Amino acid sequence: MQKVERLIFSTNKAALAGYVQSLRGQPEVQVKLFHYSEQDGLDTAALEAHILSSGAAEVSVLLLATAASSYLWFDPEHYPRNVELCTILKKFAEIRVNFVVCPTTHSARDGWQQHQSDLRSVFGDFLPETGKVDTWTDFDPEQGLGQEQIRSLIYRAQHQQALQCQDVHQEPRGGWIWKPVGGFVLLLVVGLGVRQLMRKVSSLSSQLQGLQNETRDLRHRIQLLEAEVVHLRDGQSLQWWERLGGICSTVASEVASSLPLPLVASFDIHQLTHLRH
Repeated sequence: MQKVERLIFSTNKAALAGYVQSLRGQPEVQVKLFHYSEQDGLDTAALEAHILSSGAAEVSVLLLATAASSYLWFDPEHYPRNVELCTILKKFAEIRVNFVVCPTTHSARDGWQQHQSDLRSVFGDFLPETGKVDTWTDFDPEQGLGQEQIRSLIYRAQHQQALQCQDVHQEPRGGWIWKPVGGFVLLLVVGLGVRQLMRKVSSLSSQLQGLQNETRDLRHRIQLLEAEVVHLRDGQSLQWWERLGGICSTVASEVASSLPLPLVASFDIHQLTHLRH
């Protein structure tokens, strides 16, 4: 007897693995399992290629029902990938599409039984011509696949793998060597720049210290001159005062010649002459 090929689709791999076990008692059935996701794109090209190459006479779509399920499997806003899949399957008139509801709990099974009398409101135009939908109640979330192979119809995963392979092939030869070398050169340039900056800071600090020492010496000499002026004003004549003024001028000239311009501008010999009065 010739085996009948059946394609089975589901968003849940455990449902695929468990449901195919229930078909073991039918030796004439040869199955192919396909997994897709509502969160990812559907590889429509691969889907149509599998249908055309298999020559399948029957297709089963497994629909999971939970205790809080609202049965919106054919609502484009809630299950766009499921609607897209079933729309493509419906284009192939030579195959029969069968829907299998898979309750995940006992309460989910009881809830689904209450909708058996109004399947049109759930399936809409996708309801089979027979008006019937199968129910499979042996769902096990821990079901393993065994030796069966599940084919993926997730477009995004395949697209990312293709991009990764393309990036590897387009990588220039030796590119993996130049990346760490470039990082080392950058660190070396930054290090040299910081070293030169530290040298400049050290030089400026030394110059500042020298100016501070010269300023301190100048202030000390001025204090000595002020003390001498006070002594002369109290007991000496005008002649001595004029002589002292000449000495102060000479000292100021010597000091000014040894200091930078900003400090010379701040030193005023007339600060001493006011003591005459």
